[in-house]
Amino acid sequence: MNHLRAAALAAAVALAPLGGAGAANVEADNPWRIAQILQKEGYKAELGATSKGAPKIESAAEGKKFTVFFYGCANGQDCKSIQFSSGFRNKSPITAAKVNEWNLGKRFARAVSTDKGDAFLRMDVNMKNGGVSQATFENSLALWSLLLADFKRHLGWR
Repeated sequence: MNHLRAAALAAAVALAPLGGAGAANVEADNPWRIAQILQKEGYKAELGATSKGAPKIESAAEGKKFTVFFYGCANGQDCKSIQFSSGFRNKSPITAAKVNEWNLGKRFARAVSTDKGDAFLRMDVNMKNGGVSQATFENSLALWSLLLADFKRHLGWR
């Protein structure tokens, strides 16, 4: 009898829709869907490819361009993660101290500076082994937008 109950439970779990209302998870191996979600959330989304053939999406938030890069890809497909990235170049160099000051108070994104005085803000999203729910992805996108605005303010970037 316990075997029948366990089998029935396993069947119910296997047939249950993911993410409510049958929504499939968002995965890095589907750049087109990620671009669609960006557009649904009010962002522009231009799907393209890097010089190495990996997908990328050009977008913008808070008056600043950013790129969604895809990582862990095999021949430009079957990607495992994404990274939101935006570059900053000021008339005067952005110091490592200024970037580190921002990093000390942040958790989900990180900033780096180059030896030329430019800075980049980056945020990774792991989507390996089944992706993330659409709600989680949309939350990550909103978080990225907030962090991008915060970093702009921190740098005094216009």
